[in-house]
Amino acid sequence: MNLNIFQKFFLFWMALCWIIPTPVRAVSSSPAPLHMLVIPMETPSRMYKDFLPLKHYLGKKLNRSIELDVARKNSGIATLFREKKTDIAFVCPTLYCDLTQVISVVP
Repeated sequence: MNLNIFQKFFLFWMALCWIIPTPVRAVSSSPAPLHMLVIPMETPSRMYKDFLPLKHYLGKKLNRSIELDVARKNSGIATLFREKKTDIAFVCPTLYCDLTQVISVVP
């Protein structure tokens, strides 16, 4: 059998690929959900209901799941930001000013 160098190279790689199993590729997991926090200006159930359409809209536009949570107290919001447990928050101007003095927040 008279094979040129390219044919030998091709046959070598074909045999190698057949012998060596292909690696199993990891299934790409969906990105972690974004955590959206809302301050309690009314009852938590009312705030959740009012912000639910925004949650669905952002989830659709960003192609990510959004977890909506209503803060029980304003005092705990800075802690949630510091611990990086929230990504998006809707706060009043006073609380925003307080947050900017404690941590770095972006409007």
